[in-house]
Amino acid sequence: MSAFNRMFGKAKEKAPPPSLSDAITRTEGMGDSIQKKVDKLNGQLKTIHEQMKKTPNGPSKNRLKQRALMILRQKKQYENQGMNIQQQVFNMDQQNFAIESVKSTKETVSAMQHGVKALKAEFKTMSLDAVDDVMEDMADMMDDTNEMQELMAQTFGAPECDESELEAELACLEDMNFEDDTIFSDLDATPAGGLDVPAAAPERAGPVGEDDYGLPALPS
Repeated sequence: MSAFNRMFGKAKEKAPPPSLSDAITRTEGMGDSIQKKVDKLNGQLKTIHEQMKKTPNGPSKNRLKQRALMILRQKKQYENQGMNIQQQVFNMDQQNFAIESVKSTKETVSAMQHGVKALKAEFKTMSLDAVDDVMEDMADMMDDTNEMQELMAQTFGAPECDESELEAELACLEDMNFEDDTIFSDLDATPAGGLDVPAAAPERAGPVGEDDYGLPALPS
């Protein structure tokens, strides 16, 4: 320790200023204490009120009345103090909220700045021309694929049809009444002589006995 410090003493370090959160907590504690006092006075007023109802008019009732007035004055003072404390807490809450909002905005802006830098770095690794070339190549390959599918879908050996003949046949079908059963009468008609069904072949006689070698013997 230097001679200067021994002679005059070492300067005390300044304590950090109280935070808003600490001030809010301490002030709210004061408000709670005042509210307890108000509740206690309300209990006393209730007791005095019950006593006044049972006490006849006279000096005793007047004393109770004076005590009740004194308690009401104290209660009014505590209530005013409580309202002031509530307003102080509200003001500090608003200030604390503003500070936290600024901090949050600052962090958001900083994060967005880093995001912009990262996005610029990524854009440097690619170009719009390269993307355009990729899309053109994909379009060309899709065209080639469609053309290949059309080639594979071609039919071979099928007779060519005249479009005019097909249109004329379609017109005939449109004029035809398919609900008329006579259209299909030729298909359902049976020839007068009946259908020629070939007669069944005669059954062959089965083998008769066995020969000397155990094989079926031929019919005689």
